Amino acid sequence: MFEVGQKIKCVAAEYHVPENVSREYLSITRPVLDSIYTVREITLSPYGFGVRLEEVRNKKILHEKVGLREPIFGANRFLIANEEDLKPKKKGKK
Repeated sequence: MFEVGQKIKCVAAEYHVPENVSREYLSITRPVLDSIYTVREITLSPYGFGVRLEEVRNKKILHEKVGLREPIFGANRFLIANEEDLKPKKKGKK
């Protein structure tokens, strides 16, 4: 499991969006595949463990199972970032 402050990498950015979700849910900012994030919070939901990220902040949304809260992202969508992931990326020549 992750720790608050830990760097993690998004390894699954595709989301299934149920038909009955609100417009607010459709407009949230989501993690991007292969991007590095910092764990802000770890929480348990009816669907399992999830994280909130320092780099991704969304407004609170009313969720039918958990009430009004900022969305979380499934912990299974991330891996701990390794040293290679954390190295600055070299810009290519134009």
